[in-house]
Amino acid sequence: MEYDRDALRGMDREAQKETMKIWFDTYYEGPEQNTPLAEGGGYCFVHGGPYDAEEELREEFEEIVTLETIRELVREFAAHGPDWAPTHRHPHYRV
Repeated sequence: MEYDRDALRGMDREAQKETMKIWFDTYYEGPEQNTPLAEGGGYCFVHGGPYDAEEELREEFEEIVTLETIRELVREFAAHGPDWAPTHRHPHYRV
């Protein structure tokens, strides 16, 4: 998902969060969507991961938006849980 870094920098906080959410949803998903369950419980991250939302968002956006804005979005994701799997669009997705 492409975005304009300069445009993102000039957006208000809610628009920044929406852009980051779209970016995140392009490359990451909850493991319950396509990640097989492991025999002993939990998920077997065969396609890569697990990934941490805050780490991934900070790596991509920390030079553009404030850390507090990133953390606000991460708190919105908190109900999902800590682990995320890559979507098939993720550059490190394993087949």
